[in-house]
Amino acid sequence: MTAMHLQIHLPGADPYPIGNELGDLSLGDAITEESAVIVDAVESADLLDEPTPEAREQLRDRVILDMTAQLVHPGDRSQSPDGILYTLAPAEP
Repeated sequence: MTAMHLQIHLPGADPYPIGNELGDLSLGDAITEESAVIVDAVESADLLDEPTPEAREQLRDRVILDMTAQLVHPGDRSQSPDGILYTLAPAEP
């Protein structure tokens, strides 16, 4: 059974299912996948100080560290550098 969802508070964004069911991700994998999306959004919005591969990698690593620290229990929230809110939510029964 899917234990939780990583909810992205953005219209049309599907949550990441977190758990041990087929098709579910670990929370770490979901955060890693979403960090790449965040870096792309930040870069396209010209929020990166330097649009270099090193700056992208540093931002991705920071996002992963921040989200991993902030999203531990259902109800926990995290906001990405581009302003998008993420919530760790219990799965619907």
